[in-house]
Amino acid sequence: MALYLLEDLRVIATTLGLVSAAIVISLQDVCASFFGWFAIIFSRKITIGDRLEIEGVRGDVLDIQLLRTTLLEMNNWLGVDQPTGRIIIVPNNFIFKSKVFNFSHGHPFIWNKIEVTVTFSTPTAGATAVFQKALEEETREEFAAARQEAAVMEQRYGVEDADYRPKIYTRIADSGVTFSLIYVSHYRRTSTMRNRINRRLIAELETHRHIQLAYNTLQVLASTAPTEGPSAVLGQDVTRAPFLLQPQA
Repeated sequence: MALYLLEDLRVIATTLGLVSAAIVISLQDVCASFFGWFAIIFSRKITIGDRLEIEGVRGDVLDIQLLRTTLLEMNNWLGVDQPTGRIIIVPNNFIFKSKVFNFSHGHPFIWNKIEVTVTFSTPTAGATAVFQKALEEETREEFAAARQEAAVMEQRYGVEDADYRPKIYTRIADSGVTFSLIYVSHYRRTSTMRNRINRRLIAELETHRHIQLAYNTLQVLASTAPTEGPSAVLGQDVTRAPFLLQPQA
């Protein structure tokens, strides 16, 4: 009798073990979200009001609950830093599974870039001076505020994260010289700052006519097929022109 009872207990124990394993597997996302809440709250790396980007989706944190975090979607199809009106519900296990970009942790200023391509005939030194002056004047207040925030971040982490000055880099492009204007802006004023700098650059280009914007061009050469001679038999030498259009009948 004792032997049969022991065997039944083994069957019950095995069954309970399998059931428990199945429950754990089915609830693993729930458990991960639960522990994710602890990681979010106690690490203090993410708080309400922060702007996050999770797997390409950007939004402002509205609420952090036990199992999920609620975001107000930003940007997306608008192309500017404005709310789309949609709410995003993200399970808290994202803190363990995904790369999370926080736009406001540490300090709220981020780097941005505007590219302007001018023709090869445009004086590079003159264009650089015009762009540098415009960039410095339009971003002076932003850089001053960013340097103050950077000092706080340096005290917290013990390292300086960047040299907060406007920068201009150049490179040779196919159609001209490309200027990369590097600047900072508050993460909530990214689109406003970009629009402000673009308007200033347009005004400068209207004033300085010697600065010509470049664009991709395509040169097409047309030729008439000969009616006699060696070319009529062998065909034309197409190496003389990069593009050749044959007249249609």
